[in-house]
Amino acid sequence: MRRLLPLCLLLLAGVGTGRAQGYVNFSATKNTVWDDFTGVNPVVSSGTAELTFMWTASSTVAAAWPYGSTATNSASSSVGFGTIVSYLAAGWSLATNQVTGGEADVTTGVGGIAVGSFSYNGGSTFQLKNSSSGTIYTVVLAWDKRAGTTFAQAINSVYSAQGVSGLITYDVKATSSSPAATFTGSGLVPFSVVKAPEPGIGAATGLGATLLALRRRPGRR
Repeated sequence: MRRLLPLCLLLLAGVGTGRAQGYVNFSATKNTVWDDFTGVNPVVSSGTAELTFMWTASSTVAAAWPYGSTATNSASSSVGFGTIVSYLAAGWSLATNQVTGGEADVTTGVGGIAVGSFSYNGGSTFQLKNSSSGTIYTVVLAWDKRAGTTFAQAINSVYSAQGVSGLITYDVKATSSSPAATFTGSGLVPFSVVKAPEPGIGAATGLGATLLALRRRPGRR
């Protein structure tokens, strides 16, 4: 028993040494996401767009983000997802649910919620992998839902409609019981998903290889 005591104390000392993951509420109110790719005129998206977000805890990395949101009456996107991949290799991360291990993806206007809105995890907070309480910077990424339910599928699909939000400063909470603001409450303004030029086969292959390498790389702050 005495021999086991030092081992038990060592194990107990290790409990809690891992970095706690912060909590985020990835949701927004109605009329936030617009569909400018399925018809002639822009309409509020209802079940046509899929979303995730990328984030960084570095204010320096965030300050280098040069793009604004895709306008709701725009015919083309200000930034393509090929460009997004280069930022993911330079300090940004795709949102990952710490519990499920999957990308935090959500569809607009489904499950009884208003058109143009979205509500990941039923509107409840979730643990954002590799985050901790404090300020992070986020950009919402949206695409034609027919392209797939993940960002990797979206960049390699023939359905090339894409859109991005403006830069959002978000306050990550330390616990699930702490009220976390929605993305709307953190300054997300309406933006649109629009048709984008389809990448060539070579470009798509290169993007896929880059994303695969990013997924294999350990998470970072």
